[in-house]
Amino acid sequence: EKMYTQIKQLDPNHPAYQVLYQIGILEKYFDVTDVLGTDPYPVGSADLTKTSSNTQITMASTHGAKGVWMVPQLMDWAVYHEDRTPHPPSLDEMRNQSYQAIINGATGLIFYSYYDMMYEKYPRGDSTKNMVLFNKRWADASSMAHEIDGIIPAVLHGSKVPLALPANAQIEAGALQYNNELLIMLANPYYQEEKITFALPAGWKIKDADQGE
Repeated sequence: EKMYTQIKQLDPNHPAYQVLYQIGILEKYFDVTDVLGTDPYPVGSADLTKTSSNTQITMASTHGAKGVWMVPQLMDWAVYHEDRTPHPPSLDEMRNQSYQAIINGATGLIFYSYYDMMYEKYPRGDSTKNMVLFNKRWADASSMAHEIDGIIPAVLHGSKVPLALPANAQIEAGALQYNNELLIMLANPYYQEEKITFALPAGWKIKDADQGE
């Protein structure tokens, strides 16, 4: 509380941002930050669902009164732990985390972390630095960021449109209305094919169908 008060006094023109992984105590930070975030880092686990669950919990803890900027994973857990199998996040895994966070209400993404992308295994140091790998990963990260950049106006200024999703939906789905268009976002957090069927919101119909991978 003292730190937050001091920061606001010294620099009232910028928001204070807290990032936590202690999901169970997020509400304790409600009065000591302007923007709240959590860092799920799901890549290397059985699936990527932790991004959605963490975003939902973070959103709930802010009660609609604070910004939520999530922290998607760019680093490889094997850089920190000798017993982990190397698994640097792929382009699809980075995109998937981003869309999961946005679908569930995040309006900011702070990716972690640039410098760890230079290393391919534990421990971090010159002997494990791989700039060929970094250049490939950086190209993927840039491609993903460019794509997300294209929907920023809808994320920041659009209005959320409810989707009538089936109760057992395995796919994260969300819709934003912006400039008389409906942006529908889908993210499958599992490492196998999943299906989802739902009706478009009333008054909307498909004009163009443009689907990537």
